[in-house]
Formats: sequence, structure tokens, C-alpha cells
Amino acid sequence: MIASKIFTQILGLKEIEVVFVEMSSTHYHFRVRSIFAETICPKCGKKCSKVKSYHNRKIRDLPISGKKVYLDLEVRQFECDCGNFYTEPFQFVRSYKRLTIRYEDYLYYRCKGAEVKYVSTKEEVDWKTVNEIFTTLSTKEILTRSSWKDVTHIALDEIALRKGHKNYVVVVLDLLTGHILDILKQRDKAFLVKYFQDKGEDFCNQIKVFSSDMWKAYLNCAKEVFSNAIVVADRFHFFGKCQEGMNHARNSFRKTFPKSDELKKLKYALLKDPENLSDKQQKQLNKVFEKKQYHLLRLTWDARNLLRDIFNCPYTIKEAEPLIEEWIENVKKFKIRYFFKFIDFYREWKTVILNYFDGRFSTGKLEGTNNKLKLIKRRAYGFLDFESFKARAMVEFY
Repeated sequence: MIASKIFTQILGLKEIEVVFVEMSSTHYHFRVRSIFAETICPKCGKKCSKVKSYHNRKIRDLPISGKKVYLDLEVRQFECDCGNFYTEPFQFVRSYKRLTIRYEDYLYYRCKGAEVKYVSTKEEVDWKTVNEIFTTLSTKEILTRSSWKDVTHIALDEIALRKGHKNYVVVVLDLLTGHILDILKQRDKAFLVKYFQDKGEDFCNQIKVFSSDMWKAYLNCAKEVFSNAIVVADRFHFFGKCQEGMNHARNSFRKTFPKSDELKKLKYALLKDPENLSDKQQKQLNKVFEKKQYHLLRLTWDARNLLRDIFNCPYTIKEAEPLIEEWIENVKKFKIRYFFKFIDFYREWKTVILNYFDGRFSTGKLEGTNNKLKLIKRRAYGFLDFESFKARAMVEFY
């Protein structure tokens, strides 16, 4: 009797008491029953104590000291004077389920950061059961959020759900908090315009900054929907175009001097920021740049670094614009042809690129988040549908 009271306290489930305990090296098996002699009839609302029949439910609960816990729950069926027959309810377990609510919560939080199959194997719970718990509770968690209420700065970027299939999904991020607001299955302009407009005029008017890569659908959607927002072309993607010019120069010189050993394995040294170069990489570049036949490659590298420095300095738009124009003139003057295509790109998107200097917003947080999202894809071993991916992303990176 004393042991039963102790284990009743250890379980901490106020509705039931332990009447028998069986222990082994791997588990605890508790025979438990309700502590109440009567219940409330759900039909008439009166108290009822007349028991018609008994049956048992085997329920899994939270582990104790690393051992599995099973509850052999005695369940009564009552017969009320109003003629109603009903089975007594319990608050700690859902109807027709074999896991306590707190154990379901435990499994759900274990699934955050781990694959369902892994949790299923470790806990020795059926995969379908664990997956249903994760789907149900993640949906509930997402629906209870009011993420959009105070959002004023948003960013958009895409990630390929399945590599090589161009199956892109759009990640919507709160630029100020870094929280994922939503993940969208489509990225065309018409879909995005309707998606944001459906959130209401007040929401669209409250957006102050919109940042994205150079995908036209994103930028054109922002111009149409967010009338009060500064539309910013993300610096990461903008400089990606500049790096393409730098890499084009490297490839060109490799073709011109195919037998030159010093040009081999030069890619990462050329594309890195100067301050991040290792001693070995710096020596490698110095060896190349000291030769006259590579003078244009050196000019290209210097021009890339100068443009980067302009964007790193705390200039205003009015201060930065003439500096960039001067940079363009010098590129043309010294005939650094590898950047001509980049200059055309800049001219086309000049306004949204220069808007970077008004607040210096970028999707840097989103790029970091995208790297984490790729971990979800890898954990899924290729078996990942859109809804499962979205649910995991929304609850793991909030």
C-alpha cells in the first residue's frame, strides 16, 4: 500500500492511483484506476456512480529513470438514471489513444531536430503513430501563432525541395526577428500578389522593407503590393553576379594559358575576400599577379574588391551612387571586359540595388536559415513532401 502511494505520487497523474506495480530491468508496469467513485453524465449533467462494466486500456507514459512506463488502466462504463451509457473520460489521455498526452508532447519535441524514423526506433513506437503526433501538434503550434501581426520587414528566397528537379519552394522571413513566417509552394508573380493581398490592405501598407534576390517575380510583386515599402535587391545575390565576372576572368586566363601551373586551383583564392585569405592563398595570388601576362586578371580582382569596399562603407545612396558610377567608368577605361555584363545588370536593377544603402538590409539571415533547412532535407533521405517539409521548417526555425 505504501509503495502504491509512492508510485502514485511519482506518476503525478491526479486522476488515477496505482494499485499494483511490476518492475523489470527495462520497464515499469503500473496497474492503475480512477480515484473517483462517480462521474458526471455527459447527457444530463448529473452525478453517476452505477458501473455497468469494466475493461482495461494499455497506455504508454513518459519513461522513469530510463525505463519504459506502461499503464494498465481500468476503465468503467457507467449507466446513468437518464438511460445514458458512457465510458468514463480521462484528462491525461485522448480517447482511443495508447499514449498519454504528455508522452505525445515528449515525442513531438524529440522530433524537432530529428527524423520521425529515428524517434520511432529509439522509443519503440510505431512510425505512423509518431508521424501523426508530429503532424497534428506541429499544425496546432503553427496555427496558434500570430506571426504576421507586427511584421514590417520581410525577405523572400527560394530553396529547391528536390535537388535537380527545379522544385523550388519560397521561404518568407521576418527580417528583424529571423523567424520563418511561411513557406510557399509557388513563386510566380500572380500567386505571390494574391497571397499577400489576401492578408489585407492594412498588412500590405505596414510593410516598410522588402528584400529578395534578383528573381523578377519577387521584385515586381513587391512593387505592386507593398506601396509603402523600400524594395531592396539582396546584396548577397547582387555580388553573386560580380563574382561571376571574376570567375569568368579566371576561366578565360586558364584557357589562354592552359599549361600555366600557377593558375591551377586558384578559384577560391580569387573569389575570397582579401582579409579572409590564408597565407598560402595570398602567396598564390602574389605569384600570379607579379607577372605581366596576368595584369588584366589583377585589374579584375582589384576592381571587384573596390566595389565590395564601396558596399561595406556606411555611405548613403547619394554618396554611393557617384562612387559606383566612377567605378563603372574605370572598368570601361581599363577595358575590364569581364564586368561589362555585370554593369548592364546593375543598370537594369540600379534603383533596388542602391536601396541597400537605405538601412543596409539584406537576406543574410535567410541565407543562414536556408542552410539549416537543407539539414531537414538531408535528414529525410529524399522522402520529403512539401507539407512535411513546411511543418518541420516552421516549428524548428521559429
